[in-house]
Amino acid sequence: MTLLLDEMGEAEIAREALAWFAYDKSRAERLPDLPISLEGDGQYLAALLERGGRPWLAQRLQETRADFAQRTARKEVQSDFPAQYQATLEAAIATLPEGETKAALGELIGE
Repeated sequence: MTLLLDEMGEAEIAREALAWFAYDKSRAERLPDLPISLEGDGQYLAALLERGGRPWLAQRLQETRADFAQRTARKEVQSDFPAQYQATLEAAIATLPEGETKAALGELIGE
């Protein structure tokens, strides 16, 4: 769906989809009974990499980070958003099995 939205020119919605899970790691730690799945987040990122390709995902992650950095500066989102987003990305990718996809995603989120 994220790829389809992007293809339809709905880049803002696609960026929102890439950011919606930003606080999942924190929420899962604080409230373990919530139906939050870091594994699902990792599978989502892996599927985007597989279907959209590395250049597409790298660009969208960069755009998402830039967009939310601006929102953070304007105080439209919590000041800890960038750190929470990075922590969730790392935790989600850590749930994936060792291999090419996990390594590629690790490189992408480290850029």
